[in-house]
Amino acid sequence: MERSFGFSAIGGDSKDPDRLVEVLRDTIRTYKQKVLNEEEIEVAKKRKIGSFLKQLNSSEFIATQFTRYEMNGDALFDVVPKLEKLTIGDLEKVLQRHFAEDHSSVMKVLPHSS
Repeated sequence: MERSFGFSAIGGDSKDPDRLVEVLRDTIRTYKQKVLNEEEIEVAKKRKIGSFLKQLNSSEFIATQFTRYEMNGDALFDVVPKLEKLTIGDLEKVLQRHFAEDHSSVMKVLPHSS
């Protein structure tokens, strides 16, 4: 898997973008304090694995992803076993490190006012 960086883009349309930012940050804070549920994690892993396997029906997907994983020292067909091995501890670590508020930025696309 790629180890050099990661990012998340979260957003949506809103008449009150400042409120949207506040709600998103509150939601992330809540999840960071919440104990992850083993059953929910297993369902999410199965969904991700199913989605990945479905994408293997596309020769374009296989070509681009095979190259991507090879260039990062991994193998396309190791993805499913690695997803299956993910633990709650792995996910909690990512949740805490990845969603650090001091590492976030906000971009707003606002209508031009005359």
